Amino acid sequence: MTDAGIGRYVRSSFGPHVSQVYGDRQIERQAIAPIRWTVNELVLIHSVVGARKHIVLGCSPLHTRRLDLDW
Repeated sequence: MTDAGIGRYVRSSFGPHVSQVYGDRQIERQAIAPIRWTVNELVLIHSVVGARKHIVLGCSPLHTRRLDLDW
């Protein structure tokens, strides 16, 4: 995000994530192949807890540089 010029808006504790499981259910850890995708825009979404509703608050294309993320 810093490389794309938007790092100043992000707290140092910020950790981008993808939710895999909701609720209290526990799953065993297991190794997987790396997940890879190309990021071309940043979208800020408000998730309404308990309502399964998501509101897009803003969207910004990343023109300065394409970000390829490996997680």
